[in-house]
Amino acid sequence: MDFRDEHHYEPPLISLLNRLYWVLKSYRNLLATGLFVAGVLFLMQWQALDGSTYQGYPALGFPLMALAGALIILPVTTVTTTLLWHVRLREEYLGFRDLHWLQSMVEKHPALEAPCRPYLESRSPVPVDALRKIWPQLVQAAEEHE
Repeated sequence: MDFRDEHHYEPPLISLLNRLYWVLKSYRNLLATGLFVAGVLFLMQWQALDGSTYQGYPALGFPLMALAGALIILPVTTVTTTLLWHVRLREEYLGFRDLHWLQSMVEKHPALEAPCRPYLESRSPVPVDALRKIWPQLVQAAEEHE
């Protein structure tokens, strides 16, 4: 997916989301299988550690298996935005170039006007996390456009 504007600019967060989306979409089953197998291997520690004095972490198997199930069941856009939750902790704001990019995406995909309007008309600085929030609608609009 190419979300560059007429000046060939794409915000770094959008580039990161696109790359992560592509990896998850391409290797989703492989990643889920690897997580599930790792979870099973952790659970197998219970049997191996049953009569010994060694310590292990067999309970880690349950979250890994749950994560594998979530990776298969949830939409890829949801998984991608969830993996980048730490963007909310940044104290960075969108610059003029980012807001211009957002305006050009609204012109390119009119379905984005409603979710982007509060950010475009805001009188206070817009946090970078706003891009993460509108990215799923951007992907959906781009896929419908193709």
